[in-house]
Amino acid sequence: MSCGTRTCPDFGPCGGFATECATDGTRSRTCTDRVCQAGACRDVAAPESSGCARATNGNACGGGAYCDGWGDCAYDDECDQDGWQTRTCHDFRCGSGACRDAPSTDGRGCSRSTENQRCGVNPTYCGRRVDCHVCRSGSCALNAGHYDAACNPSCGVAIALCGQAGFCCPSGSCPSVGPGPFADCETCCQGDTCF
Repeated sequence: MSCGTRTCPDFGPCGGFATECATDGTRSRTCTDRVCQAGACRDVAAPESSGCARATNGNACGGGAYCDGWGDCAYDDECDQDGWQTRTCHDFRCGSGACRDAPSTDGRGCSRSTENQRCGVNPTYCGRRVDCHVCRSGSCALNAGHYDAACNPSCGVAIALCGQAGFCCPSGSCPSVGPGPFADCETCCQGDTCF
């Protein structure tokens, strides 16, 4: 039987949230009841709990804000020297009671050197791949001076591709033989050879 009025302190802080973004929690306090016991009016502890809530929208959560590593540099073609690479950045924040990611893409320029690298279509000559087309200033171009438009090599290049030593003709020019200007490695130049 009650013999006095219940007294209660303020509730404690809201807590007991299931996750870092959860909005529903509980709070507690211990009240005191005055109750008749063994012929006397005594204090009896009476724990109480109550639901409570908090706002978490926009709070950082999970991994917070960070970016993945940069991806490979992407180029438009095999000779392009200026490219673009991207990475995914993350921003984990609370929303509607859950930790949510708001990914975004970050990008930056990148570059490489392709000067004089083979490009395009390059046939073989004497069993070796020629460098008839090479990268020049970011574009694929004919390796002029060493090949004609049909990718026939100059005399000196033909000699090198066929594993022979080359040296300049005494007269400064070499007559070519065969159906094309540099068509046959073994008979490219009559007599002396040239570069």
